[in-house]
Amino acid sequence: MPRRIGAGLPKDGVLIRYGEQPGAFVLDVGATLRIFLDRLEEVAAQVEGRPADLSDPRLSLYHDALVQRFETSVALTHQALGRALADRGHDVRIGSSFTWVIRQSAQAGLISRADRDRLDEWVINRHVTSHRYSADATNEIIRIVPEFLECGRRILDVVSGDRS
Repeated sequence: MPRRIGAGLPKDGVLIRYGEQPGAFVLDVGATLRIFLDRLEEVAAQVEGRPADLSDPRLSLYHDALVQRFETSVALTHQALGRALADRGHDVRIGSSFTWVIRQSAQAGLISRADRDRLDEWVINRHVTSHRYSADATNEIIRIVPEFLECGRRILDVVSGDRS
């Protein structure tokens, strides 16, 4: 039977625990999301106005970093919203789909309908880039990252307790 995320965890930290034995893995989702959003913003500045060119090794390295940071940041928004829902008494289970977490977050007023719709699209973008790496997919990520960063910061505010 799946365990509920957030049971018995302190309200001052955004934590998800996996396992109950001593030394179990603990992730501070808020701090990790903040770091990934900051790094995503930094690498986005490096590639701004520079379309993907897979033949240029130096530029390609920045594009690779952008795609990887985007993919991980999307995954962290899923975890952060799941934790925020659990903190508000929703029955969120490890393994809940991102689509379910997004819908529940919108219904609970944690995110706007516009953010819900965009998050749905970004999850698809994340899946595309994780299975098919191409200049076109990279250019799409370059295009959407500024808007994703704004949404990610709003989610960070929610999970950090700046908004109830």
